[in-house]
Amino acid sequence: THRGTSTFQKKLHIQNAGVLANGTVLTHLNKSRKDNTGLDLTPLMIGSEGTLGIVTRAVLLLSPPPPDIFTALCALPPPETSVDLLNLAQKKLTVCAYEVMWPDYFALTAKLEGHSFFDKAPEMVVLLEAEQPLETFLEGALEAGLVEDAIIAQSLSDAGRFWDVREGHRLDDALPGLMNFDVSLPLGEMSRFVDMVRADVVSRFADAKVLFFGHMGDGNLHAVIHTDVTNEAIQHEIDLIVYGHVRHLKGSVSAEHGIGLLKKDWLSYSQSADEITAMQAIKSALDPKGIMNPGKLI
Repeated sequence: THRGTSTFQKKLHIQNAGVLANGTVLTHLNKSRKDNTGLDLTPLMIGSEGTLGIVTRAVLLLSPPPPDIFTALCALPPPETSVDLLNLAQKKLTVCAYEVMWPDYFALTAKLEGHSFFDKAPEMVVLLEAEQPLETFLEGALEAGLVEDAIIAQSLSDAGRFWDVREGHRLDDALPGLMNFDVSLPLGEMSRFVDMVRADVVSRFADAKVLFFGHMGDGNLHAVIHTDVTNEAIQHEIDLIVYGHVRHLKGSVSAEHGIGLLKKDWLSYSQSADEITAMQAIKSALDPKGIMNPGKLI
C-alpha cells in the first residue's frame, strides 16, 4: 500500500455511466483506449462535482504497481533548486512521488512526530520516490550541488517515517483552526508565491504561522496558515491574500479538492467570465431545475 499521495500515479483511462437530472442514463462503458467521437462527456461528469449528474458505474484501466519503490528524504539548498532536482529526476528515474516541504513546515511536523533527520536545518526538503535504486542518482545530485544531504529508506518503516512528516497529521491538533489551501501554480512561480504570501500574511498578522508543502511534480502546492485569533473577517482577509497571488501568477484556486461552496466566490480568480458563463449554460441545459447538488460550484 502506497503511503501518501503520489505525484506521478499512472494515468487512468476512465469511462463511466451517469444519470442526468431528468433520469436519462448516459452509458459509455466501452473498453477502448482511444475514443474521439464527439464531446467527451466523461471528464465533464467527473469534474462537475455532482452538479450535472450522478456517476453510477465506471470502467477503469489500471497499471500494476512497480515491484519495488525506493524512497529518500533529501535536504536541499535554496528552494529554487527543487525544480532543477525534479527535472533531473524525471530524466534519470521513473519518479513515483516528488513531495516538497519548505523548512518551517518540515521543522514543525518532524518535531510533532518526534523525528530528527538532518544535523543541519535544511532550506528545503524533498521526499523522493522512484522505481529505481537512488544511490547513484543522489550521488550525482550531490556533486551537482542540487542536494546537500540525503537519507535513503532502508525499510518500509523508514519510508513511513518520512511520509509521516510529509502528511503532517498532527498539525490540526497543534494549530487548531488552521486554514488549509490547495492551489496550483506554474513550477517557476512556486517560490515567488511562497515568499509573497508569507510576507503579506505576516505583515498583517504578526503571530501567523505560514507553512508550505505540496506535490511539486504536478504544480500542486498546499499552504497551512494559522493565527492565534481567527474569525470570518480574518479568514476572508487571508483568502484574499492567497487567492490574489494565485490569480496574479495565473494559477488555480483549486488543484485537487474542487470548488464546492467554500471556493465558489473565488472561481473567477482562475476562470474567466466567459468560461463561467459557458459552465452555467451547460448546467442549465442538463439540469434546468437546478436539482443536482444545488448551489455548488457555479
